[in-house]
Amino acid sequence: MARRTATGFALAGAGVVLGVLLATLGGTLWRGPDLDTAQKLSTILGVLVSAASLAVGVATFRRQRKPPEPDLTRFAEDVRSRWDTEAAVRGVRRPAPIRVRWASSTLPVAATLPVAATASTELSGDILDAATGFRTLPHPQLVILGEPGGGKSTLAMLLLLDLLSTRDETDPVPFLVQVGSWDWEKSLYEWLAEGLAREHTALGDVKACQRLLTTGRILPILDGLDELPHEHLPSALEGINLAVDGGKPLILTCRTTEYRELIEHTESPLAGAAVIELEPVSANDMLAYLDTNPLTAQRWRPVLDHLRAEPCGELATVLATPLMLSLARTLYADPATDPADLLRLPDRAAIEHHLLDGLIPTLYRDHRGHHPDDVERWMIFLARYQDRWNIVGVDWWDLHFGLPPLRSWLLRLLHPLVALGAVLGLVLGVWSADWLDGTPRAALGAALGAAAGLAATGWASPKFPHPVSRVALRRARRIALGWAIAVATAIGVLLRVLPAQHPDSDPRSRLLVTLVLAAFAVAIAALGRYGFVMADTPVDFDREPQAVLRADRSYARSQHLGLLLSGGLGLALAWQQAGIPGVVVVVFACLCLRLRFASASFTLTRWLLALDGSLPRNLLAFLHDAHQRGLLRRSGPGYEFRHRLLLLRLAELGRLRSMRAPADRG
Repeated sequence: MARRTATGFALAGAGVVLGVLLATLGGTLWRGPDLDTAQKLSTILGVLVSAASLAVGVATFRRQRKPPEPDLTRFAEDVRSRWDTEAAVRGVRRPAPIRVRWASSTLPVAATLPVAATASTELSGDILDAATGFRTLPHPQLVILGEPGGGKSTLAMLLLLDLLSTRDETDPVPFLVQVGSWDWEKSLYEWLAEGLAREHTALGDVKACQRLLTTGRILPILDGLDELPHEHLPSALEGINLAVDGGKPLILTCRTTEYRELIEHTESPLAGAAVIELEPVSANDMLAYLDTNPLTAQRWRPVLDHLRAEPCGELATVLATPLMLSLARTLYADPATDPADLLRLPDRAAIEHHLLDGLIPTLYRDHRGHHPDDVERWMIFLARYQDRWNIVGVDWWDLHFGLPPLRSWLLRLLHPLVALGAVLGLVLGVWSADWLDGTPRAALGAALGAAAGLAATGWASPKFPHPVSRVALRRARRIALGWAIAVATAIGVLLRVLPAQHPDSDPRSRLLVTLVLAAFAVAIAALGRYGFVMADTPVDFDREPQAVLRADRSYARSQHLGLLLSGGLGLALAWQQAGIPGVVVVVFACLCLRLRFASASFTLTRWLLALDGSLPRNLLAFLHDAHQRGLLRRSGPGYEFRHRLLLLRLAELGRLRSMRAPADRG
C-alpha cells in the first residue's frame, strides 16, 4: 500500500515538472532567447524538481517504515459481530437451531492416518457441539459433507461463532468465505490474503495477511466447494492440499456426492483432515421443530401424525433437510394457512417446488412497497444472471454483466462517446465564436478536447473498481490539498512569466502558447488522477452495501477535486485563447472520470435494467429488505440467495417462462 502512495506522489511531482518544462518551451517560442528569463526559469525549475524529489523521498521513507502488528483481537471481534448479526437475520437460532446430527464419514474420502490418530478422528455429535469435536482433532482440519440443503453452511457459521466465543489468544481466528468466488489466477492463500486485506484493514496489507495464513493464525472456513465449476475441482483440491500442508488449519464444506466423485477421480484426499457427514433430520427432531406451541400444534397435527406414521415417506424425506424444514415452518407460520396442503402433493419434487415457489409470496404477502409478482420477476432475473455467468453472489459493482447485449454495448460505448462529446462540444463552442486573427479556434478546441477526453477515459471500455473505505477518502483529500498547493504554485509561476494576453504577439505564437498551456493542464490532470488512484486503500467490507456505495461516490468526488484543481486552473491560463470551451473540457473530463467509478456505472446499469422492469430502480434498498426478510443473505458488501437450490429453482422458472412466452404470443 505504501508503494502505491509513493508512486502516486512520484507521478504528482512528475506532472508538475512536465508542466513547467512545457511552459518553458512555450516561453521560448513566444519571447525568443532571453538569458535573464532563462535563469529565472531554471531556478524555479530546480526548486520544483527538488520539491518533487522530496515528496518521493518522504513517500519512500513511509514505505520503508515497519508496518504495525496485525490486530487479531479486533479482527476476531469484527468477524464475530458480522456473523452474529447474520445468524440473527437468518433466524437459525430461533427458537433454537434445527438439531442436525453428524458423524465421521464411512465413505472412502479421508486420508489413511496412523492408528494412534485414527481413534481421535472418529467423531459424532450435533450442531451445538461441533466446536468441541473440532478441538479434539490431531490436526485442525475438517471436511463437512452433506446433501443439498442439509445444513452445511449453517453448521459452518455456528461452528465459527462457537470457536470465537471460546477462543483464547493462542487459537487461530476463523474466517468464513465462499470458495466459489476463488480467483483461479492466484493460489489459495494469495486469494484469501487479498480478501482479508480488503475486508479487514486491521490485519495489514496482503503480505501481512498471507503470513497470518501460512503461520496458522487464521483458520479459513471454505464454504461450498461444490459451487466451483466442475472442471476446476481437481485443481482446487490440489491447491487446498498444497496450502494446508504441514497441518495448517482448515474447514471445508462440500456436497457428499461431488466430494466422493472428486476423491475417486483424483485419489488425493486432504491429508490429515477428518471428514464428517451431516445426517438427515430425525422424525423426532422434525416434530420438536414444528411443534413449538399448542396453537401451532393444532394446525400441524395432520402433518405430524403423517410423519409419525410414515417416517420414511416422501414428505418425511423432504423435511429431513434443514432447508426444507425451515421453509415449511416459514410458509405456514400464518394462522390462516393450512399445513395439510403438504399431504396433497404427489411426490418429492412437487413438495420441494411447492416450498421453494411459496417463499417469495409468503415473505411479501403484506408488503406495501412491492407486489410478490414483481419481487419474483426481479429475483428470477438475478438468479438467471448468476446462473448464466456462474457467479456466487450479487455484487452491485458487477451487475453490468446482467445487461442485455444492446444495453451492455451502450454502457461500454458511453465512455468514448462522452470523450467524443467533449471534442464536439469544444468544436461547436469555438466555431460559433470569433476567430483569433485568422487562427481557426475550432482546430484548437478539437485538439484540446481530444487530449482531455483521452486523458480522462483512456478510450477503453469502463472499468469497475471496488469501492473504497473512509481511510481512502481521508488520504485522497490530503493528497488533493497537496496537489492544490503544487498546482497553484506552478500556475502562479506561469502567470508571472507567460501573461495570458500579449497584444504584440502573432497568431502563430498565440496558438503555440495555448497548446503548451493545454498540454500542461492535461498532463497535470492525467498524472494527478493516476496519483490519486495509486494512493488508494482497500474496501471496508464489513459495512452495508449502501454505505460502501456512498463511500465510492465520496471518493469519486475527491478525484474530481484533483481534476478540477489541476485541469481547471491550468485551462484558466488559456482562457483568452480557448474561451468558454475551456470550461467545457473540465466539465466533460469530470464526467468521463465519474463514469469510470463503480458507483456511477452501477447507477447507469440500474436505470438501464429498470427500463423494462428487470430490476427495481432503488435496487440496493430492495436487496437490503430482501436480506432482512430472509430471502437473501449477506456476503461482504454484496448479497447471495438464501440457498443455491432457491437460485436454481428461480432460474428454472425463468427459462420455462421465456420458452412459453413465444408460444403465448403465437
